[in-house]
Amino acid sequence: MKFVGPLNLFQELMKTKPLGADHLIGIGLGLKYVTFAVTDPYGKVAHRLNVMVREKNISAIVANRIKEAKVPVGLVIGFPFTSSGSPLVLPTMYLIDELRESGKFEGLKYTVWDSADIPKALNPKYEDTVAAIVLQDFLDFGRQWKRVY
Repeated sequence: MKFVGPLNLFQELMKTKPLGADHLIGIGLGLKYVTFAVTDPYGKVAHRLNVMVREKNISAIVANRIKEAKVPVGLVIGFPFTSSGSPLVLPTMYLIDELRESGKFEGLKYTVWDSADIPKALNPKYEDTVAAIVLQDFLDFGRQWKRVY
């Protein structure tokens, strides 16, 4: 796996021919659940894929979900940057390291997206939809940036 900046990953998604032939997978790691989302064929809307109860061997579960997906352009991993007291910072970093070091996803690009500034993503009531919320925020930002530049 290779880290790329968020805008670079968004541009990779927009380059696919036909548009949206490939997609992004969103991953949200919560206290109780791990959530997955995927972009629609046009790269405009994030759809919730599935929710799994968080278990100890989370990296193997996430790796299997990535393998099951059709070849993605990359991963958008929700990450609570500004929540220094968040119990999810270290587990999220550990998950990224485990996936990267597994060697199973050579060439797959990933980025992290700050979920700390998305109120819905921090609300425990919405924990089962974090990946879709984070991925949609990423897509909206990419489209706004594209219009400005």
